[in-house]
Amino acid sequence: MTEFEHVEDKLIAGGFPIASKACIVSAGEGALSRGTVLGKLTATGKLAVCDKSASDGSQTPYGILAEDAESVIAAVSAVKTVTLSGTPVDTKVATLVIGAKSYAYTVQTSDTATLVAAGIAALVNADGTAEFAAAAANGVLTLTAVTSGIDANDISISFTAGDSGVSGVVAVVTAGVNSDGIDSLFPVYLSGEFNPDALIFASGTTAEDMETAMRNVSLFQKEVINL
Repeated sequence: MTEFEHVEDKLIAGGFPIASKACIVSAGEGALSRGTVLGKLTATGKLAVCDKSASDGSQTPYGILAEDAESVIAAVSAVKTVTLSGTPVDTKVATLVIGAKSYAYTVQTSDTATLVAAGIAALVNADGTAEFAAAAANGVLTLTAVTSGIDANDISISFTAGDSGVSGVVAVVTAGVNSDGIDSLFPVYLSGEFNPDALIFASGTTAEDMETAMRNVSLFQKEVINL
């Protein structure tokens, strides 16, 4: 005997067709869960979380979000690299400068560029107020801004070799980006009372607009209607 697993939908009950359409959720609404009640903003026609105390149109329920949604862009941390090369000279100093802070590393016996990078990374990470976190691998220092956003883009990073025998080349890998809102398209279950006036069409109304109006009141065409 074939067994089937029934997964209960706690948002929808019954098998009657439900009208839905793709709608634009206004930027900055943040992370929204499926089932969130949305209202339509009068000024833009975009959807926002329904708020009965509002007066911008969102106080009137328009629809229910059909899936989880995110209408923000996550902030991005700036990432820069310093690629070290050369033959380190014992007891000499190589210095990484991040903004107003200097991290001076004294070359040890038998150090390579890879070990110098690791030593500088350790100095940066030991500084509890450093603006970047450091990682080192194969002679490359990877510096990731502690605070995400655009501010770290303007923090200068330089490498001073002195007479250490090690040179360093600084490069920007990723520019920091601030968190921001973005208008996003998501499916929405439509709600509201039946309004017969919504099915009175003006001359010149397209078949597509008629179909949309019918779906908005949960009426579905059984077959194609030739207009």
